Amino acid sequence: MHPRLQSLLPQRALSRACGRLARLERPRPLVRLVLAAFARRYRVDLEEADRPLADYASFTDFFTRRLRPDARPLAADPQALVAPADGVVAACGVAGDGGTLIQAKGRHYGLAELLGSDELAARFAGGSYLTTYLAPRDYHRVHAPWHGVLERRLHRPGRLLSVAPGVVERLVVLPRNERVVLTFDDPRAGPWALVLVGALVVGGIETVWEGTVNPLPEGVAAERRFAAGEAVVERGGEVGLFRAGSTVVALFARRRVALEAFAPGRPLRVGQRIGRLGQPAAGGGGRTG
Repeated sequence: MHPRLQSLLPQRALSRACGRLARLERPRPLVRLVLAAFARRYRVDLEEADRPLADYASFTDFFTRRLRPDARPLAADPQALVAPADGVVAACGVAGDGGTLIQAKGRHYGLAELLGSDELAARFAGGSYLTTYLAPRDYHRVHAPWHGVLERRLHRPGRLLSVAPGVVERLVVLPRNERVVLTFDDPRAGPWALVLVGALVVGGIETVWEGTVNPLPEGVAAERRFAAGEAVVERGGEVGLFRAGSTVVALFARRRVALEAFAPGRPLRVGQRIGRLGQPAAGGGGRTG
């Protein structure tokens, strides 16, 4: 579907309907047949899952599956930052001093647009970033690339456009879509953040500290500040999940982290090395690999 035609769709109603359908617990034999067909269609590696296919009660149960404890080993180097999600690299590089990031070739956006805050954008201007796209076949839980103390959770309202590669190459989507921003701090790495971006038919986003935060439940504040030490995560620890595929943007402070130069389309797996503590090489400013 042409990306601009999505504007004509009832994105939120469609996403809610798909979410309800995905959570339905039909007779197990029927669920097993549907999930088996889905796994074949998208080439899901069922050997990595912590449960057999017959144990999943619904699509959502399967989409948010956990993996075997040994399925995603952490990079051995204790100074290495690790991939926060399974998927493929959409873009990576160094945000320009003005806070410009690359979404895809020829498509740029600003940190302030993505984060919804000039103050937060200033913390990450000139810093490294990595954008990972999660396809339907991927493991849908998000993990910490480094150690950190959670400072804030922000909910940013927006559209629910598709984030599939064919769309983001033609239309700036990430700062327009509904998203959840998690900001962390660490004495060695400085501030870092994860932006979990919602998308068309994504049933929701959860964090391990609050449960569902997108769509934002009634009565829950759009921003929550955490007390010092209230929410701590170790490198590789679970942070949250998507109820379907989407996109994660990892942001790091200037001169604190040196990320590897991944080419767009490069597969990533949770726990693999994506960089190391230390100052990046001179230059940059929004490269994509």
